[in-house]
Amino acid sequence: MHGEQLWKKVEREGGPAFARGAGPEGAEFCNGHPGMTLRDYFAAQAATGLVHFSGTAERFRPEDIAQAAFNIADAMIAERVKQR
Repeated sequence: MHGEQLWKKVEREGGPAFARGAGPEGAEFCNGHPGMTLRDYFAAQAATGLVHFSGTAERFRPEDIAQAAFNIADAMIAERVKQR
């Protein structure tokens, strides 16, 4: 993946969460996989907050929490792209 296609993926997923080297696509790979994307990392952090916040885990299904977490992650990536 190169050029415009790579930047579209970075805009969509934020690139690697913990990029460390100069492997394919600018990230060091471990066992052939670049690791989690920044989108995954943001969603995991958001999900943790949602579950912890005032009993959300008892009131919402896991699918609802996951959807909300990725919506938050997507908003964070979009804002990050605008800031550049």
